[in-house]
Amino acid sequence: PALYDAYDLKASIGPRVTGAVFQWSVWLLRLPLVGPALSTYLLHMNRAHHVRGFIAKYPEQPTFHAITIPSAEAAARHASMAAQAVSLPAEPPAVYRHWTPQDFVEAYKSGRTTPRQVAERILQAVRDSNARTLAAIVHANESDFLA
Repeated sequence: PALYDAYDLKASIGPRVTGAVFQWSVWLLRLPLVGPALSTYLLHMNRAHHVRGFIAKYPEQPTFHAITIPSAEAAARHASMAAQAVSLPAEPPAVYRHWTPQDFVEAYKSGRTTPRQVAERILQAVRDSNARTLAAIVHANESDFLA
C-alpha cells in the first residue's frame, strides 16, 4: 500500500507483556533467526512494515538544519530542555542509536527509570508536539497508555 494509506488510525494489535514474559519476549526478538521473523510478522500485522523499509533507505544520522541561528541564550535553553528530556551517554554514539527493548529492561533493572516514567515522558512529548503545529500524534488515549 501507499505510505499515506497506512495511517488510518486502526488500533495496533500486539501482545501486552510485563515482567518475566517481557524479558522472555526481548530475548526471543534478539535471536538471530526467530527475532527478524517475529518482528516482521508483528510489523505486518499492524501495517507498519513500510516504516522500517522507509527508514532503511537512509542509513546516515538524522540531521537538523536550522533556518536561523539561535542566540546563545536560546541555544543554552534548548540544550537544557533536551538534557531534561533524555539522559544522554557521556560520549555521543558515532551513529544514530535505536533503543532496543533490552536497553529498557536494563534501565528498569538498574532503577534509572520505571515504565511509568517512560510512559509519562512519551505522553508529555506528545502533548508538547500537539501544542505546536507539528501534531505528529493525532490521537493518544492517555488512560489506556498508562494502564
